[in-house]
Amino acid sequence: MARYEISNEIRPLDRLITGFASSCGYEIQTVFNDLLRFIIHGFSPGAPPISNWKYKRQQNASFMEMTAEWTRIMQKQIGRSGWFDAFGELHMAYCSKPGQQANGQFFTPSHICELMVMCAAGKKETGQRMGDPTCGSGRLLLAYHAHNPGNYLDDLHYNDAVAQKLIMFTFCDGAMVITPGNADTLESMLNDMVAEEKEAPTVYPDLSDLSVVFFGDSVIGNYTGSFSIPGVVNGFSGAHVYNCAQGGATASKDPATDDPAAAMSFVIAVDTFLKQDPTVLREDTVYRTSLEAYLNDDHRGRRLCFVINYGLNDYFSGYAVDDPEDPYDTVTYCGALRTGIRSLQEAYPDALILLAAPNYITFFENGTELHGEAGSTLTAYVQGAADVADQMGVPFYDTYHRLGVTADNAADYLADAVHLNEEGRFLFGTALIATLDHSR
Repeated sequence: MARYEISNEIRPLDRLITGFASSCGYEIQTVFNDLLRFIIHGFSPGAPPISNWKYKRQQNASFMEMTAEWTRIMQKQIGRSGWFDAFGELHMAYCSKPGQQANGQFFTPSHICELMVMCAAGKKETGQRMGDPTCGSGRLLLAYHAHNPGNYLDDLHYNDAVAQKLIMFTFCDGAMVITPGNADTLESMLNDMVAEEKEAPTVYPDLSDLSVVFFGDSVIGNYTGSFSIPGVVNGFSGAHVYNCAQGGATASKDPATDDPAAAMSFVIAVDTFLKQDPTVLREDTVYRTSLEAYLNDDHRGRRLCFVINYGLNDYFSGYAVDDPEDPYDTVTYCGALRTGIRSLQEAYPDALILLAAPNYITFFENGTELHGEAGSTLTAYVQGAADVADQMGVPFYDTYHRLGVTADNAADYLADAVHLNEEGRFLFGTALIATLDHSR
């Protein structure tokens, strides 16, 4: 994705943001996000101080200068055209970099927004409703409001939890796609969701000081963007995430291949990460895109974390759980986990490593059928992961028992008897947020 070209109208503000970021050693996106928080706080009289605000008084003066420049730009451009999306322009510019492609981000140009409004709005009148479920910076809503002033939402107050849940439900399995037959029901559900969040707002910890690398199989690797497990962790905690999981991968090393291009075992995936050479990976893999993004990012001020989640394909393949004679035998599930974790600990002694067990499944008689001469039940791999975490001194999340997926409710959380659906991934992602926060 090529870098988005900032318009001449925005360049003065862009120079202030990028100059401040460069002089203080912060990422541009971080400064931009904090500028939004700074301005929102300024429009919120009586609000408590901004949480986790890391800037000193002299640096606050720079944020005041940015705010003043934004105000000047908005006054000038709104006088010309009735609306202007300054923050949307900056968001597009700062997000258009390697690694963002996997998020499925596409931006609607201003003139297209104008055209859509003119096609859809008809004559100007008040009392109308306008919805954009993938509003991004709100550009289409701004264009509609400029042409149809006096149309506002009711007093439903949305927050991040409501918005991100709704996006996940809409675009993954289509649970919230509106049809004439379900519109009233879904509106009632949304109102209930908003009311619940207003009554007891969901609060997630700020993990923006973490760089989290995910190793695993298709439960993590088959999904990208905001409705993936790394996407949930990023969206609700601010952690910087890198999805290095691969569909079909096992922890155990296949004795028949050492192909690094596939990165289909934990040991090979770790070895590839440590060499930090994405060119050995196939171009069409999420791992390669994520590794490139990791190498291009500035990790200063962040703690490196690894989330490891294997076991389902080890069970399906009938690989041995462990070898009592050789605890580091990489053709066994536990031996491969120990080997990979040891390599990460040696390379990054200060990193946080979280090992997660495989999730509950209904396939193969709820994971009780055996595969191959060396295979065991799925719960044996779950226990093996718990043992490895204890032996290697790393935190453990028992996905199988603690996530809440059981035989009675599996249809609500599994898409296909194995993989978590959007609601299951939301549960898993938020559980990982809590575990990472507790473990650091």
